Amino acid sequence: MAYANKYKFLPNVPTHDVDMAHEFLHLTDTPATFSGSGTKLVRVNTQENSIEFVSPSEVPASIYVEDEHSSIDNTPHITLNFVGPGVSAVDAGSGVAEINIPGRSEDDVFGFSFSEESSENESYTNSTSYVQKLRMSVDVPDGDYRIGWYYEWSQENSNWRFYGKVELDDSIGLAEIKVRPSESSWNHWHATSGFDYQTLSSGTHTIDIDYKTSKWNKTAGIRKARIEFWRVS
Repeated sequence: MAYANKYKFLPNVPTHDVDMAHEFLHLTDTPATFSGSGTKLVRVNTQENSIEFVSPSEVPASIYVEDEHSSIDNTPHITLNFVGPGVSAVDAGSGVAEINIPGRSEDDVFGFSFSEESSENESYTNSTSYVQKLRMSVDVPDGDYRIGWYYEWSQENSNWRFYGKVELDDSIGLAEIKVRPSESSWNHWHATSGFDYQTLSSGTHTIDIDYKTSKWNKTAGIRKARIEFWRVS
């Protein structure tokens, strides 16, 4: 069957080169729709038999590639090439390409969500209320996590105590010390460290190291404060 030229859409012709409004004036009695990819016409669907269907294989596709919702350089592309150990791409039929990307199992998450913060400088306070030395914020999915910490403390007078604590979300106590130095000297720094396991719900959580002195005019010091955090299950 010969098709009328005015109803024939040629392969590889961008839609903006076809006067769609003018052409479809000839189809006012026939419902018609068209679909495309990028700026290329793929096919025209209509009840009118005098429309030639354009094969998708004859029309170059424009694939817009984004990474975290940001377009990569030189997009759009006409080819996607999947690389990496274990990655496979197969024709699944019916115009579907199936991409298999190996991933971790739900149980194999150890080490995910790793974060660390530190404050190495020396800090001092005369306050008998807790003062924050270091704070870390993490945004995580549901899971079990390991929280580790380290710091060095000092107290100017052996008659008074140094107080230090580590808290989760400003409400859950992970560790607390109340200690007096054996000697009154700033030359003596004492190390303290530890870790804890916590089951966290998805969302933002905070971990902080705070310290204070037991007497308002007796100075407490802290340095080399460090927090580390990662998922264990």
